[in-house]
Amino acid sequence: MPAKKQKLKPWTTLSSEIVHQNKFYAIRHDKYVLPNQEIGDYYVFDKKTAVFIVPIKDGKIIMGKQFRYPIKQWSIEVPGGGVKEGCSHLKVAKQELKEEAGYVGKLKKIGSFATNNGVSSEITSVFLATDLKFVGTKLEETESIKTIEVDIAEAYEMIENGKIIDSMTISSLSIARKYLLRK
Repeated sequence: MPAKKQKLKPWTTLSSEIVHQNKFYAIRHDKYVLPNQEIGDYYVFDKKTAVFIVPIKDGKIIMGKQFRYPIKQWSIEVPGGGVKEGCSHLKVAKQELKEEAGYVGKLKKIGSFATNNGVSSEITSVFLATDLKFVGTKLEETESIKTIEVDIAEAYEMIENGKIIDSMTISSLSIARKYLLRK
């Protein structure tokens, strides 16, 4: 016998308070009520939206290698960054592509994803960048990024082999896959 269809009900927020904030994110403490009337606490990593760009040039993905302090290791990633309130995602994607990879080109939004929806409110847009022209990088003072070119098929192998572990890059390349692996 098929399972009885359940009507899903969202949680109800009773209160919400910012308990920590800096220029990058806020930690929000919410009190909620479950559909069964149980009351609980949830701490949310409230982060601005972000953009990530998959730049393609001559069959290669332009990526960056940088040290990521929280995990104490080097990471291979597509360019990206946070979107300030009031800025368009396309404008920020163009800025990040130029700043981090040193390129300008044609950008097309190809999708979006929730970065870690169990703890974070961040929704990210993904852009495909083509017709690239190198103009030079302009890194922020906290950034130290070595630009590398990775063959498209090799990038997916690097994910499978654990050489690319950045969730933003893996998600972005997953969304871009249908554009990159066309025959």
